Amino acid sequence: MSKGLSAWLHPKARRPGFLLATLGIALVMFIGVGAFAKRFQIGISDEEVQSLSHSWFLIDTKNQTVPVGEYVVFRINRDLPPWPAGSRFVKKVAAVEGDVVVVSQHATTVNGEVVAGPLDLLTVLGKPATAFERSERVGASDVFVVGENAHSYDSRYWGNVGVGQIIGRGYPLW
Repeated sequence: MSKGLSAWLHPKARRPGFLLATLGIALVMFIGVGAFAKRFQIGISDEEVQSLSHSWFLIDTKNQTVPVGEYVVFRINRDLPPWPAGSRFVKKVAAVEGDVVVVSQHATTVNGEVVAGPLDLLTVLGKPATAFERSERVGASDVFVVGENAHSYDSRYWGNVGVGQIIGRGYPLW
């Protein structure tokens, strides 16, 4: 003997408004997930040797104003071998407009405070410290970024990041 579908449903599910309410909830969830996916991305670092203490980030693409000390996700605008132009990086903002950055062989400071250690990549890059040593004031359309580990390839070596390169703020997940 064959029973209809309604025989298998909970009595509340048989009410006419239940299906409409279920479809409404599903639609709201679908729109919510879509809005979340439009604003947020997941970024995973594939560096062999990590320059940050985290490798998974939630990227808020609508929040492109990143304060000092927070993670920023950006695209490089030129080749930085082995990374081609357009590659995404995650670093910490160390300096913003008006800050004075001094890069020397032994330490990097912002407004007199040490933000990064020595230039540990000189041998790997095959260049002397003088190729990177400088004192500069960060401009209005730039940020200076650093990694958390001494071997980080960051603004100490390739300069400031333009605010137009910023994809969004990064929030560490893992």
